[in-house]
Amino acid sequence: MGWTKIDWKFEWGVVHTPYGDLISYHEKHYMDARGRGAHQPWITELIKNGNYVLLVDVGAAFGIFSLVGAHHCNHVIAYEASPFRFGFLLENMSQKKNVTCKYAYVSCENDIPMKSSEIYLPVRREKTHSIEYNVPVVTLDDELEFKAYNYSALRNWKTLIKVDVEGNEVNVLRGAKRIIQLPNVHWNIEVHPMFGVKDSDVLSFFGGREKEKKGSTYTIR
Repeated sequence: MGWTKIDWKFEWGVVHTPYGDLISYHEKHYMDARGRGAHQPWITELIKNGNYVLLVDVGAAFGIFSLVGAHHCNHVIAYEASPFRFGFLLENMSQKKNVTCKYAYVSCENDIPMKSSEIYLPVRREKTHSIEYNVPVVTLDDELEFKAYNYSALRNWKTLIKVDVEGNEVNVLRGAKRIIQLPNVHWNIEVHPMFGVKDSDVLSFFGGREKEKKGSTYTIR
């Protein structure tokens, strides 16, 4: 089954993929590429052929890679920090029983500028389309070791963590120092030099582990 190009008529549209339909906001410059399967196809292949038990999708947007993971992995955890995108993500994953969607900003402990006494969670002030909102801040170490799954399971499951966070890559890794030590946890990280992030900033966290670059992403095994 191929990927189907879509025609945009409204501010939202439907992308038809081999794994099902996804609704999304209108960003035609790359949505057409995703409709054809031409946007970062190596990530789809990595998820499809990697025999991963768990996919952690950090910066899931509307869920195109979470959807792939829903078909090829036992479990998917999808993080999205934009309330606008998170609404699409929830709808798109609503029928996927093995996908857990989390509205959270994945970062590190030092990136928690204030706390909310109302919801008892660290929060960060963000802006989307000039609208301010609060979003809970979490670290992958805390989320994966203590909240989402117990540590013994994480040490034994073959896991892929996909990171696309538009400039916050280093903070995500700072908050995952214990997870990084696990050899069964692989990574796919998109580096965003337009936000001042260098390849070396990201790769320095992984020492001598095997690294492969495709496009603007690195896969670390």
